[in-house]
Amino acid sequence: MKKTFKLALLSSLLLSAAGSFAAAPSANMTFTGVITPTVNNCSINAPATLDLGAISINDIVGVEPASEFRSTAFTVNVAGCTEGQHVQIHLNATPDSRNQQMLANSEGSGSAVYAGVAVHEHVGGAITLIDPSNGAATEDVVDESGNVSHAFTASITPVSSSVGVAPGTVSVAATLTLEAI
Repeated sequence: MKKTFKLALLSSLLLSAAGSFAAAPSANMTFTGVITPTVNNCSINAPATLDLGAISINDIVGVEPASEFRSTAFTVNVAGCTEGQHVQIHLNATPDSRNQQMLANSEGSGSAVYAGVAVHEHVGGAITLIDPSNGAATEDVVDESGNVSHAFTASITPVSSSVGVAPGTVSVAATLTLEAI
C-alpha cells in the first residue's frame, strides 16, 4: 500500500508540474512604421487662381468627359530642395460623384451642373489624367539648383456623356501638397 501511495503521489505531482509548464496563451504581434524623408526647405509655388475661361454651352456639347478640351496650362514650381531629392506633388480635391476622375464643381445657385474640372500632368510627352481621390503626380527629381517644375493643364468638361451640361459658374477648390519620396 505504501508503494501505491508513493506512486500515486508521484504521478499526481508530475501531472501538476506538467500543467504549470504548459504553454500559456499567446498572441503574435507585428510592429510596423515608416521614417519618411522631409521636404526640408522646399517651397511650392502655383497660381492661386487659374482662369479656365468662358465656354459656350454649344461648344461643350459632345465633349469627352475628363478630356483636355480647351485646356489651360499651368506650372507648379518647387524650389529650395536638396539636389537629387525625390519629390511628388499631390493634388487634393473633392472628386465629382458622377465621375471620380474629375474635380467636383461647387454646388449652389448659379453653378454649372454636370460640369467639372479635369487636371492632366504633362511629363516627357506623356499626358496623364490626375485622379483627385489620390492626386499623385509623377515623381520628380530635384535638379542641382534645388528646383523642379511640373507642367499641368486644367479644363472644364462634362462629367458624363449621358447627361447635358447646364450653364453656370465653375469653381473648384484644390490643395497642392509636396511630399518627399
